[in-house]
Amino acid sequence: MRLAATFRSEIQLVRADARQRPVDAKSILGVLLLAATQDTVIEITAEGEDAEAAVAALCGLIEDRLGEY
Repeated sequence: MRLAATFRSEIQLVRADARQRPVDAKSILGVLLLAATQDTVIEITAEGEDAEAAVAALCGLIEDRLGEY
């Protein structure tokens, strides 16, 4: 995800309904491996100097359906 790459923090995503390891939000392959479809709940965690802004930005992007309608 390009948006995630704009932050210095380490950002991870995990499906709330699956027991899998978190994936790096900056890795397109990792994001694709989530196999998240519409209505999938994603947990976002971040660590670093801009972690709060990173989580807020990614939540906004997901809530906006990645800009698709």
